[in-house]
Amino acid sequence: MTLKKDINWTDVILTLLFAFPVALWGGYVASVLWGWFLVPSLGVPHLGAVPAAGMMLILSFMHPVSSSDKEDNSGLVRILNRALAGLVVLGLGAILTLFM
Repeated sequence: MTLKKDINWTDVILTLLFAFPVALWGGYVASVLWGWFLVPSLGVPHLGAVPAAGMMLILSFMHPVSSSDKEDNSGLVRILNRALAGLVVLGLGAILTLFM
């Protein structure tokens, strides 16, 4: 493994700026999906956005990222992909609630 000598500081700063809001966005999406599907089905208590964000961080920490994923995309691209994925999942969940 070789170390990159050139650091794209703009990418680093933007990644740090977007990481927290996107983590909260993921928590909001998980919280809404939890309320739509698990609360009525299993009778579990509601889950707020911040605890859900923490849960998502724990799960993402336990899910390994392959080295090829790290090399192909910058941190900012991966974070923005996660934000877009949350929007898609929330939309699909909203459609599924129509059939409940």
